Amino acid sequence: MLKKLARFIFYGNYFYGCCTVALAIEANLQQSLPLNSIFFYLLLYCGTVIFYTYAYIQEKKAAYINKRNQWYGENRNFIKFTQLLLITISALLALYFTIKYHNQLLNITPLQASALIIAGVIALAYYGISLGSSLKISTRN
Repeated sequence: MLKKLARFIFYGNYFYGCCTVALAIEANLQQSLPLNSIFFYLLLYCGTVIFYTYAYIQEKKAAYINKRNQWYGENRNFIKFTQLLLITISALLALYFTIKYHNQLLNITPLQASALIIAGVIALAYYGISLGSSLKISTRN
């Protein structure tokens, strides 16, 4: 039972989500800044788990060569359900933040918007962006 729980937490990338939230809290404390809202940390957690789980849900059965991949194969339906749940929660939180901070979002400078776009493209390229039949950009590789 304990082994199943450990696999769930670590293989499912839920520990990564906890670490990301802890690092964000630590950064605020180190800089003597107030903590963010619980919604911010929930969005950060969900986004982290979604991002790091993406690669494993793309694996085909033939690629189940290690224990983690095997765990994903055995729990495929559960992982798909939790990913859908986390994506839904993330979308609702993103909508909440967009509505709450819409005035501040309108004041973003072109340089700030460029930095956000570049960070987004790099994140998407982590698992590869295909630019045709033979060209693929992958920041992971």
